[in-house]
Amino acid sequence: MRFVAELRSLEVFFAWDAHNLSDAGVQHLQGLQSLREIHINESKIGDGSLEVFGGLPNLEDLSIQQNHFTNAGLVHLTRLKHLRELWIGMNDVPYSDDAMLTLSQLATLEKLDLQSSVLTDAGIQHLAKLQSLRVLLVEGAPTHEAETITDASVSVLVEMPFLEDLTIRKHSRITDEGMHKLAAMPTMKQIMVDSTEARGNIDEELERLYPGLEVR
Repeated sequence: MRFVAELRSLEVFFAWDAHNLSDAGVQHLQGLQSLREIHINESKIGDGSLEVFGGLPNLEDLSIQQNHFTNAGLVHLTRLKHLRELWIGMNDVPYSDDAMLTLSQLATLEKLDLQSSVLTDAGIQHLAKLQSLRVLLVEGAPTHEAETITDASVSVLVEMPFLEDLTIRKHSRITDEGMHKLAAMPTMKQIMVDSTEARGNIDEELERLYPGLEVR
């Protein structure tokens, strides 16, 4: 990584399946002020790396899935004023409602990945501030058994003016009525909602009633 530090004009950095990459290695990126995209998955990085990322003013796309961040560490990212995509799913520590309050400060976000989270309706309410959001992926953590996302979250999501791709998997109890409200959004193109409250044939019904909508 110390050789990467010499690439002052570098704009995109990839390190897939970077099992041995740690916060110490990521420190070498802090002088690369031209970086627009960083992709690091399945590594050993944690909050120390988030602090480095937060100091890169031109970052637009940050894909850092399957890592070791804390909810509190996400505050470092609030310094990023041009961030459009944030992929932080499948983290060691599930993301909570408090983390959503932090992420709600990222006003430029268009895509957000929250796989392996423990969100409730209160967390989704925090995301209401993300008025540029187009893609939202929420998936409950395997250890989280409660069904905590309900039609109260639907009332928040339908007010997002650009939301077009929505996934809510595991631990949801959104009703058929809520599903119809989401599907009827004029911007919605793709939707996948797993819910214990929805009827078994709701997907087919939505596809029939809303032509052009992809129900996954």
